[in-house]
Amino acid sequence: MTAIKDYRMLIDGAWVSASDGGMFDSLNPATGDIWCRVPEATAEDVDRAVRAAHRAFTQGPWAEMTPSVRGRCLHKLGDLLAEQSENLGRTETIDTGKMLKETRWQAKYIAEFFHFYTGCADKISGETLPIDKPDLFVFTRREPLGVVVVMRERHGRTLPVVTMSEAEGVSLVNANVGRMATLSADEASHWDMLHAGWSVDRVNHSLVYSDHGKHTNWAESYFSRLRRMVVGQHHKVSPQYLHQYANQAAWLEDNRRKSNGALAFGLVANAMGCPISRAWKGYLSHPVR
Repeated sequence: MTAIKDYRMLIDGAWVSASDGGMFDSLNPATGDIWCRVPEATAEDVDRAVRAAHRAFTQGPWAEMTPSVRGRCLHKLGDLLAEQSENLGRTETIDTGKMLKETRWQAKYIAEFFHFYTGCADKISGETLPIDKPDLFVFTRREPLGVVVVMRERHGRTLPVVTMSEAEGVSLVNANVGRMATLSADEASHWDMLHAGWSVDRVNHSLVYSDHGKHTNWAESYFSRLRRMVVGQHHKVSPQYLHQYANQAAWLEDNRRKSNGALAFGLVANAMGCPISRAWKGYLSHPVR
C-alpha cells in the first residue's frame, strides 16, 4: 500500500500545519483510497496568511523591486513550474481523476501565463506607466472628459447630457421632466433641490444598493453599458465625442429588447432619413475603402 502523504500550508515563508491540528483526507477517485491528508485551515490561519501576503506586498523586497526585476521573478517562477509539470500533472491526476495527458499539459501550460505576464510587468498602462529609473518622477496628466448625466423613464426613453459637473443635472431635470413624475436619485447633496418640485425616492449607495424598492437601477444599467464601451470596447474616447458615445449607449439601452435584424433595419432607416453629417469628420485615422 502506498504511504499516505501529509501536506502542510505555506504561510509567511514557513510550511506549517493548521493552528488546531485539523486535517482532512483527499481521496483518489480511481480507487477510493486516501492518498494524502491536507491541513484544514482555521479562520486564524487564513487571517495570518492574508496579513503575511499583504505585508510581503507592501513592505517586503517585492515592494522595492522595479517592474523589470519583478518580471524576471515571474519568468523564473514560470520556468520552475514548467520543470515540475510532470510531477504536478501526476499529483492533479491522483487528486481529481483527470487523465494524465490532460493534467500534464495543463500544468505545463500554467508556466506560459507567468511568461506572458513577465513581459507585461514593465509595460502595464493605466494610472502611470512604470519606469526603471528610480531618480526620475513620472506622472499621468488627467484631462476631464466631462460628466454624463442621464435621465431615464421607466420602460421609456433614455436622455443623456454631457456637462462639466453632476450638479448641473438639477437644471436639466427642471427643463425636461414633468412635475407629476416621481424621481429616483442617489445621496449626492445637489439632488436635495429636487424635493422642492417632485416626489423623490432617494437611496444612499454608500450604505445599500437599493432600499425597500427605492433604487437607481435604470440609470446604473445605462452607466454600466457606457463604461464597458469607453473602457472595454473603445479603450478611452476623446472628450470631443463623449456625447456621441453617450447617445449611442442610450440608443442601445432603449432598443436592447429588439432582435439584431430589427436593430439593423432601424439603424439603416434612420441613417437614410438623416442629412449628411460632418460631426465625425476627421475621426478616422485612415480612409475607408
